[in-house]
Amino acid sequence: MRLPSLSTMAEDYVKLIWKASERGGGGLATRDIAAALRVSASTVSGNLRKLDRDGLIEHTPYYGVVLTPLGQQVAVAMVRRHRLIETFLVQRLGYGWDEVHTEAEALEHAVSETFLDRVDVDLGHPTHDPHGDPIPRADGSVPDSPGALLGTVAPGACGTVDRVSDDDPSLLRYFDELGVALGTHLRVEQVRDYAGVIAVSRRSSDGSESLVDLPAAAATAIWLAPDGDCRAAAAAARQPRGPGEAPGLGVSDRSRAEPREICRSTQDSAPRPALSRARPRAAAGTVPRASARCPAG
Repeated sequence: MRLPSLSTMAEDYVKLIWKASERGGGGLATRDIAAALRVSASTVSGNLRKLDRDGLIEHTPYYGVVLTPLGQQVAVAMVRRHRLIETFLVQRLGYGWDEVHTEAEALEHAVSETFLDRVDVDLGHPTHDPHGDPIPRADGSVPDSPGALLGTVAPGACGTVDRVSDDDPSLLRYFDELGVALGTHLRVEQVRDYAGVIAVSRRSSDGSESLVDLPAAAATAIWLAPDGDCRAAAAAARQPRGPGEAPGLGVSDRSRAEPREICRSTQDSAPRPALSRARPRAAAGTVPRASARCPAG
């Protein structure tokens, strides 16, 4: 994919705008570009006018910036360069996934198309980079990425880490410490907005599971893709659970639709195993409080 001769500024701007749309965002505002590139809003406004004149973007004040077909072509080519270089640095030079973004930002403007084509061949035409981002092909098409952002996944749902944002190297290093990487199976347990935490169950390579508290930033940095366990759980949820019970309701759906029935069935069931954290017992002759999950009446 041959690029027209453009400035580094133009290449950086169109790539940033394309990545925002790739991740489900709309047109970028001037302030968003300024924050991402760490420049002033006035600098961004002046550069956007230049890109508009060059036919790379369409900028409507108060409605954001979108790419023209030419801008789209340039952006996809730059993203291809960036992600191929990141993959080369990890697979051939031993870089960590938290180290490659800044290096690729510099190299993507300097390497030739010949170099890039040979890197692609040497790596076996990879479809995704070390962070799981799809690598555009030479013809400009982009491989599918089936994952959903962690922040959009309901508690109880699960999946395999399919993609991780490379915007913050320190966050990538923290995920390493927590044992969260591409291919890790996670199940969302609870979203604690008040604490800025997403509690998940993480499955290790030996099959054991452990609870991990992910920071709030993970909501927009991790994508989960459905795996075999998720599909099996979804199929089970669609099966009838008893005489006269309609299929298709998951646990969370039933708890919302039939709260009193859920509470009665919970109280009538066999005692649950003791939790690791001890709870105070009610004094003799007192009535235990109703569970916060059970509606009154």
